[in-house]
Amino acid sequence: MVNSAFATAPRGKLPKNLVHRLHESEAFLRHPITDDDHLVFGFSIPEDHELFTGETESPPLILMLELIRQLSIATSHIYGGVSILFHAISRKLQFEWNSVPISVAALNSDRASAIVTPEILERDAMGTSAMTFAIRVMYYGKEVARGSCSALRATPHEYKKSRGRHWAYTSVNSKQSTQFLSSAASTTRVLSANLEWNCLNTFYFDHPTDHVPGMVLAGAALECWETLNPSLPPHSITMSFTKYAELDSEIRVRATTRNRAPYRPMTIDFSQNNHLVSSAVVETLAEQSHTQVTTHFVKSQLPRGNGLARRRHLE
Repeated sequence: MVNSAFATAPRGKLPKNLVHRLHESEAFLRHPITDDDHLVFGFSIPEDHELFTGETESPPLILMLELIRQLSIATSHIYGGVSILFHAISRKLQFEWNSVPISVAALNSDRASAIVTPEILERDAMGTSAMTFAIRVMYYGKEVARGSCSALRATPHEYKKSRGRHWAYTSVNSKQSTQFLSSAASTTRVLSANLEWNCLNTFYFDHPTDHVPGMVLAGAALECWETLNPSLPPHSITMSFTKYAELDSEIRVRATTRNRAPYRPMTIDFSQNNHLVSSAVVETLAEQSHTQVTTHFVKSQLPRGNGLARRRHLE
């Protein structure tokens, strides 16, 4: 059931709290157009975002994954009726380009949109309790990318009870680092490292949290890919979350490719205290070279913004 308070709202920027963001600059969505079984969102990814490298016209995969996360959270509130006071606990988050990535200028134009269709909505006495969303990113009426998200809802009491002793904002692994991986050792097919993060970064740590955000793990997974495949940009990432990654103990990262062909899936596992907390699968398009990806025809159709920041990860 669509929340009627949003059905007639102007298509201005969606309030940041509906995508669980504290900083306005990190909220990407505009008010959706609602239908019986789906929502259509406009969005805008900042062209001067710090995570742009300036190497391609298309957005970094981490920002597209964040777009999927925001679309899912907003839909859970607007369509699923989930209170903004409740927690959304992600279980799976996925994004992939259908073919060659298109430019951020094209994505930010009025010719682009995102269609979100709830596939599973489970309810209990408190409302929607579990949800799965299918997402299609459209450009000129054609699907150019897709994604999905599965999540659980938790009331503040349920969440605090489930967290137990970890209900504290502490971090022993926060560094003033521009990278996620430390003490890395790698061969052509395997990489092992420790995970570090920067709690002052407003993209990855937008608001106080009692655990390592899932987007930190996604960023580390993509850094593993870049380390072992520096000349091939990834086109898809799938994140699965099995346990909370805690802030107060070491997290080990292990990335493995199935064979020497760089376009084969790379699997990245995140372990803490000898338990798997998350895993990722990152892939690229076998038929696309780096040159093709960076010179897609959409690049020349729309004007660029005023430059892109060239910082690679965190500052």
